[in-house]
Amino acid sequence: TLSLVIGLIANVVYDGIKKTGSFTKEYFTDALSQKLPNNSPELITNIADEISTLNLDRTMSEFSIEEQLKSSQKLNELINKLQVNTQNIIQNNVYGDNIAGNKIINNNPL
Repeated sequence: TLSLVIGLIANVVYDGIKKTGSFTKEYFTDALSQKLPNNSPELITNIADEISTLNLDRTMSEFSIEEQLKSSQKLNELINKLQVNTQNIIQNNVYGDNIAGNKIINNNPL
């Protein structure tokens, strides 16, 4: 589960950097709060604070960001405190597929 959550966080960080040009705590906390509800704003802010100490920039790939996140022991300790429902992570991050037919994503028929 830790690997899945770090991947999700790397995606949020990468999207934020793409949209704003650099890592911003405001974008990160808003986006992560939506993707992982049921977590305290303080915990998400602490994670954002720790991420802001990493040397992340817009030239980095999502994979490079993920590797930076994995390298921080303190960040990993904070991430382990997150309340995570892996089914929600998978459902809320479906962008497309190559399977034709009737589908239900986020309880909405497509």
